[in-house]
Amino acid sequence: MADNRLPCFVIGLGVGAALGLLAAPSRGSKTRGDLRRAAERGREFVTRGSADLRKCAEVAVERGRETVQEQRANLDSAYRAGMDAYRRAAGEHW
Repeated sequence: MADNRLPCFVIGLGVGAALGLLAAPSRGSKTRGDLRRAAERGREFVTRGSADLRKCAEVAVERGRETVQEQRANLDSAYRAGMDAYRRAAGEHW
């Protein structure tokens, strides 16, 4: 059975290559040029996208820093208020 597979594969490969050449929309040099231009557009798209993503990340990081600083200040203020209240309450009982 394995002996029959190789000739079938080679015939299928040949038929597929022939159909590919017959169905090709344009010549090889034009197709290569089209592929080159498409790759260039893709590269430009990725470059622009990465620059936009970098800007968004920088904005998000800065907002995160601001939020952390605000929360740290709020927590510090609440801690001090709690400690003052504790000291007042503890001073009344002693």
